[in-house]
Amino acid sequence: MNGELHFSVEDIGRHNAIDKAIGYAVMRGFKREDCILYTTGRVSTDMARKVIVSGFPILVSKSVPTNAAVNMARTNNLVLICKAWPDQFEVFSDVEQ
Repeated sequence: MNGELHFSVEDIGRHNAIDKAIGYAVMRGFKREDCILYTTGRVSTDMARKVIVSGFPILVSKSVPTNAAVNMARTNNLVLICKAWPDQFEVFSDVEQ
């Protein structure tokens, strides 16, 4: 949504934080296809599934994904960018692959 940060949340569990971010977007009627989710946590299949089912096209993480999460992202056209730092990142799954 125009490169703006609309919501930031911290939680003791990475799943809870993702749930809160998804809930925020849904409750405010954001077009999820125009949004990007960012997490600092490891991306597992559970995390990838939540993002896919909720309709977000891109998931970015500071951490690394599991192999199964990468496969799930590729199968479901989720762009998965991990090891994301201000000066570098790695694309693990792209819709072009």
